[in-house]
Amino acid sequence: MSPEEMQIKAVDYHDAGDYISAAYWYKKAADLNYPPSIEGLAFLYANGYGVAKNTQLAITLYKRGATLGDSHCMMALAWLYYFGEEAPGDLRQAKYWFEMAKRAGDKDAAEFLSTHNL
Repeated sequence: MSPEEMQIKAVDYHDAGDYISAAYWYKKAADLNYPPSIEGLAFLYANGYGVAKNTQLAITLYKRGATLGDSHCMMALAWLYYFGEEAPGDLRQAKYWFEMAKRAGDKDAAEFLSTHNL
């Protein structure tokens, strides 16, 4: 089964609210370095859906996805650092990840940076 097919299964389970099965399929595809699945798995850990909540693991996963060029992972990191609710607030890191997401083509990052002075 391809990572794309695993991702489809994961999203189907995620959308149905079966986060345990979603985590299983996200992890299988994430283990193959498939960025959308890395992001999905990180989201589950960040929120404690189907897995024990683990913000540090979520950050590690988001950074892994970001290094693979995934702008969604970059934005997730930017928000985590910007709000600092579950991760240490760090506006320098937030700005870095917003800028990286903007360079990767994320329009929300570009808009945020144009309206906020970090």
